[in-house]
Amino acid sequence: MGYHQQRPGNDFDYDEIPMNTPVPKHGRLTEQGIPWTGGGRQGLPPSRGPRTPNCYHHPAIYRAEKKYKAATKGLEKVYHGENHKPPYSIFDFAEDVLEHILDYGIDTPFIFKTLKGQPVNIIDNAQLVTLEEVQRVSTIWERTDDLYERENVQWLAIFIFNSVSQNQRDQLKKHPYAQKDGPLLWRALWHLNVSSSLSSTKADQVRLESMKLRDFRGEHVPTCTSKILNQCIQLEKKKALPANINITVCNILMNCTNSIFSQHFQTLQTTFNLDLTLPPWYTELLSEADNLYNMLKIWTHASPR
Repeated sequence: MGYHQQRPGNDFDYDEIPMNTPVPKHGRLTEQGIPWTGGGRQGLPPSRGPRTPNCYHHPAIYRAEKKYKAATKGLEKVYHGENHKPPYSIFDFAEDVLEHILDYGIDTPFIFKTLKGQPVNIIDNAQLVTLEEVQRVSTIWERTDDLYERENVQWLAIFIFNSVSQNQRDQLKKHPYAQKDGPLLWRALWHLNVSSSLSSTKADQVRLESMKLRDFRGEHVPTCTSKILNQCIQLEKKKALPANINITVCNILMNCTNSIFSQHFQTLQTTFNLDLTLPPWYTELLSEADNLYNMLKIWTHASPR
């Protein structure tokens, strides 16, 4: 068997690389013959290069073992479910999972097409892809000749299992089909927890929409805007930010005893009502509220409640 000889100074010095190393379908080989994976499936453009050094699948046994251990090691922050304290929602968990799989170039098995044919990553868009579609693609992976894709699918399942609590694992084991590969396992995890998360999301939406500046002690605007910002960020993570968020924020801020402050946000609310297609500007609105509060601070504190 022929071998590529590594050039001095390379990160992979002194390793011998077989010349017949298979080329990944969703990745490439370096000039030295080292395969890497990540991106480029279901109509998405291929990655131009490895996102990080962790994306390499080095043929040398000891390097492959090192990559396997790092890629399948669970996250430090374990996901316990939606009712665990302190809260760590499946949406927050999804963000951490996505960052890990992108760093290790094992993300392509999570890319699926929606019913409308749009490619999405099911880590943060599981609700857009049917279980039937995930199962259909799973049978294709079982027959694929791409050893990197088969490897990534298996590693993903191990990684997810290692990143959830024992209680979550016990419940996932009731879905035997889910243990075949990472995407099926993620779909089962999502189904197991998302109903609780959606209930929590609805409660967050109601909580945000019922806020009023006058309900905050001393009508302290920075406290109010900070709470609004946190709620908006959490809802945006869950893709559940109200469509009329600009109007919602204005409504919260105009409900106060300071007539100048209130009138300012009433005027802005009217503007947003006239054009419902405007993008979410809640960060700008909250910053404007803090600035206006600082201008009116002495007058505001002198005003009786």
